[in-house]
Amino acid sequence: MDARQMKGEQIAQIKSIIEVKDGWIVPSQTSDKTYLVSKMFECNCPDHRIRGVFCKHAYAIHNHLHNKNLLRTESHCWKRPQDLYVIKT
Repeated sequence: MDARQMKGEQIAQIKSIIEVKDGWIVPSQTSDKTYLVSKMFECNCPDHRIRGVFCKHAYAIHNHLHNKNLLRTESHCWKRPQDLYVIKT
């Protein structure tokens, strides 16, 4: 598990994540900012926008959904969660 995955897990455990029409609002781990993570796991944070990586906020959503049993696992390897999971409806 890399640092982004670990930080995402921490965010999911201690922060309040709010579901909105287009995705989820995820609080910053280090400031008063919030970020929007879309249902395609794209985030408006600098890490995702500039580096194009799967950021800690997206991992927080992944963990949040997994903890609420809203994801069905298709694989156990760490890749982009949108490639591995289907949101239950």
